[in-house]
Amino acid sequence: MYNISINLRNKNWYEDDYGNYAIGHAFINDRLITGEKLIQHIIQGWNENKLEEYFRELNGFFSLIIKRKHSIIASADRLRSFPLYYSLQKGHFYLSDDSDWIQKYAKENKLDDVSKTEFLLSGYVTGSCTLFPYIRQIQAGECIILNNLKQNPVLNTKRWFCFLHNDLEEWNVDELNNELDHVINNIHKRLTLFAQNRTIVIPLSGGFDSRLILTALKRMNIEKVITFSYGRKDNKESLISKNIADTLGFPWYFIEYNNKLWKDTIKSGKLIDFMQYSSGNVSLPHIQDWPSIIYLLEKKIINIDSIIVPGHAGDFISGGHIPHTMFLEKDPNIHRLLGYLIKQNYCLRKWEAFSTEMQERIKNKILKIITGYGNIKTINDLANYFELWDWQERQAKFIVNSVRVYDYFNIKWWLPLWDKEFIDFWLKVPLKLRKGSEFYDNYVITLYSTISGINTNNARRTERTEPVYKGILRKTYNYLPEFINNYRIKRFYLSRIKNHPLNFYSIFDKNELSNYIQNDIYLFNGIFADQYIKHIEKIS
Repeated sequence: MYNISINLRNKNWYEDDYGNYAIGHAFINDRLITGEKLIQHIIQGWNENKLEEYFRELNGFFSLIIKRKHSIIASADRLRSFPLYYSLQKGHFYLSDDSDWIQKYAKENKLDDVSKTEFLLSGYVTGSCTLFPYIRQIQAGECIILNNLKQNPVLNTKRWFCFLHNDLEEWNVDELNNELDHVINNIHKRLTLFAQNRTIVIPLSGGFDSRLILTALKRMNIEKVITFSYGRKDNKESLISKNIADTLGFPWYFIEYNNKLWKDTIKSGKLIDFMQYSSGNVSLPHIQDWPSIIYLLEKKIINIDSIIVPGHAGDFISGGHIPHTMFLEKDPNIHRLLGYLIKQNYCLRKWEAFSTEMQERIKNKILKIITGYGNIKTINDLANYFELWDWQERQAKFIVNSVRVYDYFNIKWWLPLWDKEFIDFWLKVPLKLRKGSEFYDNYVITLYSTISGINTNNARRTERTEPVYKGILRKTYNYLPEFINNYRIKRFYLSRIKNHPLNFYSIFDKNELSNYIQNDIYLFNGIFADQYIKHIEKIS
């Protein structure tokens, strides 16, 4: 019989009398459940042999661990928003929300070469892997089931949700627009039900996602809302953010990211502790919100009863990550998908900096994952599987991992643009309307213009707004030879070192930074990933 060890670090886990665990909240038909009711919902599904169906009914952010006489089931939600890790070896099964705990007790010290290289190139580890070869992660929309505990345990995985499109064959733009408006109302009603009259705090960017959330709350006459932005003084994004908050009539706070703030943050020592807490040996820690949350807590602008509502990830869900050149493909196939994935995701440093053998090992790992998606015969297939990868790997492991900042300070959060109803809507929207997020952007612009009373040209402004000629020029970049594009991109990022809007590069020692640049590692996340890997190797 295997020994079972479960260790849960997050204090918000609920445990019932039978050793079952739940964390987070979910809606079922607009009824909010948590704790015991979450557990009972899944037990009922298990008893009725409808486990996947019962998981799909849940609309929210959660993880669950259910124990039966001879079995254990553990599951993440659609977004892996409360990560779980496991290891099955040497007569022992370890399960935890803390991969460092598993590493310690499983005595797993050597990093996996492919995972390490993936992390250096992308900022995360793909598939069910982690940086350590015998520690696994439960992926988004997935559950693991360990059966036959008394004899020879068998571990199986089940995928109960997948981000796959089933586009409408017949559609009307006006009808879809009206349906989207109805969906937006519903997802923000659920946000307010979750908030229960607590203050909603929105990290307000200059883009469309957080603007949509704030505008929807304004339309609903929700008053207990504050916003904040951060970065260098007078950075473009924060100025637009302030204008949006002022126009809609909500309080706005700004946290200046100067050299002193970052130096003090590093010296405090707390940042290192947070990075260990948040990475899970899977993702590059998200630190850009860190100084802001500390400031807002210290100034008593927010407290642990506040609800933080970031704008992840309307731009992705609505099609904004699909490369423009993909729509011109003449021979869509799995190798073209592989090329797009490497170009878009494995780019924190030069791909050629690694050996041909390592490049092939990473390619083979990616191919093994995407071969399971299905056949690629059309541009629709190509875009569909490109987004499936983005959801499973980048969104669920890298982008959404930013909420660990809020978890660290025990502040609740909600992601309305990852609401099940919002996802289901976009999974049927035709690719033609998702191209460049045009349909979504136009909806947000129209709603913001209507609610704020400003004209659509001003409502369209974001931190990326540029003269028409620059927009035309930018579209040509995709068709330039790769070496010209690489040179152009390098010049752009080198110019940002001294004036990065978040003042990120002030974190690094100047001589150290110079050495990285000489070795063609100049993206902040590329440098950060390298330093974090060195830190992990040092303490392992």
